[in-house]
Formats: sequence, structure tokens, C-alpha cells
Amino acid sequence: MSDRGMKKYVPFKSLVAQSECLEQLRYKRNKIEKPKISSDKAEELNEILQNINPIYLYELTYFYDGYLYKLTANILGIDTINKKLNTDKGSLYLYDVLNIVRLD
Repeated sequence: MSDRGMKKYVPFKSLVAQSECLEQLRYKRNKIEKPKISSDKAEELNEILQNINPIYLYELTYFYDGYLYKLTANILGIDTINKKLNTDKGSLYLYDVLNIVRLD
């Protein structure tokens, strides 16, 4: 009798591809539209950004690829040319930022 080795598991490889496909479908299905910011909230964000201090930690809520994310970081500055918010953990586009809260 011959040893089949790993050949006996070949039919189950399709399940891995199916699980990846199902995961992509779930990811796409759960996406949301970007929330709109009211003019009051925009003014509040503008005031916070004008008075940022790099020694404080901020919790940033931002929108990316259909999902809302939260990031806790120090805000180092604003790149007005590229319209980016520079933090110690990377940079975000200003139009993606939805909320900023200073953590004490």
C-alpha cells in the first residue's frame, strides 16, 4: 500500500480560499458611509487643532476605508500643504478626522 502523505489534504485547500473570500465579503458588507460633521463640530475641531500641545495625549477618531478607528497619540503638528495631521504614530488626512479628545 502506498503512502498518500499530504495528498489526502489537497481537497481541503479550497476551504482556505473560500474562507478568505468570505472574510473579504464580510469586510465589504460591514462598511459604512463617512459620517458628516456638523459646522459646530468643525469649529470645535478647528479650535482644538489651533491649541494643540505635543505633550498631551489625544484620542483621535477617524474614518478609513468604510470603518471608524480610534488612535491615541501625541499630535506633533499640522501639515497644511498636504492637509495632514502629524502624530507620533504616523499621519492622518485632516478630512478623515471626525473627533479629537484631549486625554489628561
